[in-house]
Amino acid sequence: MNKLIFIDITSNHDHNSIKNIAIGASEYQFYNLIEKMSNYCDEIICYNNKVNIIKIKNISYKSYKNDLLNDIIEPNLKIIIQRMLPNQYEEIYNKIKNNKIYLWIHDLIEKNVFLFNYDNIERNTYNDDELFKNNILNNFYKNKNINYIFVSKFINDKFINYFKKYNFDIENNRLHIIYNILYDDEFINVKNQNIITNKNYITYASAWQKGIERIIKLFDYINNIDKDLKLVLLSPGYDWKKFKKYSEELKIKYSDNIIIHGPVNKQEYSKIIKESLVILSTTFQETFGCVFAESYYLGTPVIADYKSGAVKEIIDNNYIVNYDNLKEVYDKILFIKNNRDNLNVLLDKKFMLDYNLNLWIKLLEY
Repeated sequence: MNKLIFIDITSNHDHNSIKNIAIGASEYQFYNLIEKMSNYCDEIICYNNKVNIIKIKNISYKSYKNDLLNDIIEPNLKIIIQRMLPNQYEEIYNKIKNNKIYLWIHDLIEKNVFLFNYDNIERNTYNDDELFKNNILNNFYKNKNINYIFVSKFINDKFINYFKKYNFDIENNRLHIIYNILYDDEFINVKNQNIITNKNYITYASAWQKGIERIIKLFDYINNIDKDLKLVLLSPGYDWKKFKKYSEELKIKYSDNIIIHGPVNKQEYSKIIKESLVILSTTFQETFGCVFAESYYLGTPVIADYKSGAVKEIIDNNYIVNYDNLKEVYDKILFIKNNRDNLNVLLDKKFMLDYNLNLWIKLLEY
C-alpha cells in the first residue's frame, strides 16, 4: 500500500501519546493500528483534533477541521474512520464520500452514535424517527463505499438488527469482523514475571460508568460473609473525575477491605491484573472488552454477567453467571479461589496481533 488515510473526529492523540497511560480502548486500538500499518505503507495521514501538524517517521497527524478540507484526497485512497462518521451534510463528508471508507464500529448502536457530529438543533430534528431513517440511516445504506468493521460478532449482529428495524438490509460484503488486538509488547514483560497471585483480590478494571454500582452491590454481599476477600478498583481514566468523590466515600465505608488505584499506566495495570484472583465484568453490554482479553493474556480468570455482551466471545463461558444471583457469583469466586493454581487461562490466538493485522491488510489491499 502506498498511502492510507485515518480520520478520528473524537480525540487529539497520536501513536506515541497513547503509550503507557490509562486510556479508552478505542483510542488505544486506533492509534496502535496506525503505527503497525505504517510498516506496510509508504505514507499514512491521520486527521484528528490536533491543532498543529506533527510528523513521526512516515505518519503525519493533521487537523480534520482545517487540513483535511485543504488537502488533496486522491479518489483511490482508502480511509479508516474511527467510531463516528463526520456530519453527512457538511463539507468534510462530501469531500470523502466517494472514497472507499471503513467505519470502525466500537460503540453500542444507538441514535447518538450516528448523530455524534451534529449540533443540538439537528439532533432534536432527528428525534423524529422517520426523518432519522430517511436523512441519516438511508445515507449509510445507500453509500456503497462505506464498509463497516466490527470489533466482535456481538456488535456486528446488533448493527444488522438495528438497520433491519428501519427496513434496511446492509449487504454482507460490507460487514467485517476484526477483533481488537492484544498488543503484547506492553504486557509481555509482566506476563513473564513471577508475580504471586493474591487469592483475596477480586478486581474491577473497566470504566466505572459501565456499572460500578453493580460491583459494589456484589461486594456488599461478599463483605458481609467473607472479610478475607478485598475489592481492587482501577479505572481507564476517561471517567475518573466524575467518580473521585464516590471513590472517597467507598474508601471511608470499606476501609482496608477496598483498594482503589484509579488510573494507572500499563505496567502497573498489568501487575495488578496478574496478581488478582479474578477480574470482574459488570452487566454492561461490552462491544469487545479489552480488559478481559488482557486478563486472559496475563493468565487471570474472568467472571462475567450473562448480559455483558461480547465478553462471552473472549472468556471461558463456564464463568458467565447471573449478577442478579449474588450467591452464584460468590460461589464462582470461591471455586476460582480453591482451584486457581490448577486453572489454565489462555487467550485465543485470534485476538493476537499477527492474526488480526493480517485481516486488516487483506481487507485494505482488496
